[in-house]
Amino acid sequence: MGNNFRKYSTSIVAPCMAAMAIMLASSCSNTSESTEETRDTIKVEQTISQAQKVLFSLPSPVEMAMLLKNGGANYDKDILNDIDNASKYSTNSKRALNLGVYGTDLAYTAMYNQTQETVFYMAATKKMADGLGITGAFTDKTAERMEANQSNNDSILAIISDSYYETDAFLKENDRASASALMIAGGWIEGLHLAIKVYEKSPKNQKLRQRVADEKLTLTNLIGLLESYPGDENVTPILAEFQKLKASYDKLPEANADVTATTDETTKVTTIGASSQITMSDEQFREISAAVESLREGFIKP
Repeated sequence: MGNNFRKYSTSIVAPCMAAMAIMLASSCSNTSESTEETRDTIKVEQTISQAQKVLFSLPSPVEMAMLLKNGGANYDKDILNDIDNASKYSTNSKRALNLGVYGTDLAYTAMYNQTQETVFYMAATKKMADGLGITGAFTDKTAERMEANQSNNDSILAIISDSYYETDAFLKENDRASASALMIAGGWIEGLHLAIKVYEKSPKNQKLRQRVADEKLTLTNLIGLLESYPGDENVTPILAEFQKLKASYDKLPEANADVTATTDETTKVTTIGASSQITMSDEQFREISAAVESLREGFIKP
């Protein structure tokens, strides 16, 4: 069970790293000493380093859902992306972004034992994967497994984990790293959106407010990852939107971050993240919240 959760915590970034590793191996296999090849190899190594930074600072959908639930927040389906939108996304960039969005929403519904909602969001996630040509991850068999285990929350989360692991494998084998980057972006912005919405209803939950501030560290690395695909027509406009959000986050003070990995002995969930003590005023929180909501609205709008 613990391994499944660890898969899920890292899966959203794995496609990028795997594809980049393949690129690096290919470069290294050529013994030419040309300056151009050297530059290319250095660039790939920098891209891998950027992906690793995102890996160590990006909260997984399961982690964010746990943070919300453990903070005493009530389930609120109104803050999720409407499942009716799933049939309206017609471009690969929208499908990749909302594969991340719906994946986060799926983890949220499962964490709160919302059986019927979980089924709905699994179907929405499957639709995004199918639209991208990702086979094997979200199938009828997956739905059957979830239905058979609907009374076991841990099993449901493990099934979600396995599905994303299989998505990673497909993207790795088919060199779809830029689509993976968009999936990361969609999942990250949805998790931040959920944290903001829950905090607005429960302003005494300072852990959520601190998490919103601390995401400044992740955002910088995420932008670096998106910048690894210059000229990609799907990534370029998304990068521009994240840079707008960064302008708001840049107003927060700098803080040193400690990368940590902790395992909950009860749930066996391993959380990999970065902690800091970035301060944020009420005005700054409102500005960042507005920027996040604007960005997220652009992601989920058909």
